[in-house]
Amino acid sequence: MAFENDTNTGRVLKMVETLALIEKSAKSNRAETAAIAAMVRPLSEALAELTGAPAATTSAAPMLPGVTMRAGTTRVPQWSSIREMAETADLSDLTVAMAVYLNRIDEALS
Repeated sequence: MAFENDTNTGRVLKMVETLALIEKSAKSNRAETAAIAAMVRPLSEALAELTGAPAATTSAAPMLPGVTMRAGTTRVPQWSSIREMAETADLSDLTVAMAVYLNRIDEALS
């Protein structure tokens, strides 16, 4: 069975959606950046180990800037343009954004 399949793609999308829910909760509870970073640090470290990317820092960057998570739910990007985001975002954020982007292309081609 190939690793790149609909099951694993769905799992990644569920993780991205769950991160969006955590971020929404943090905003509504006015959580401090340090508290958010401490909460997601185990996940960040696990993803960094899996992808070989450096672990995320305690930056205040959103999990997935400007990505539509579900129909009717969009997040406002912190950056003024996609180009600026691509040049300045953490590698871990870009890795997740790339996974979502590639999944959207795959779905459009199917």
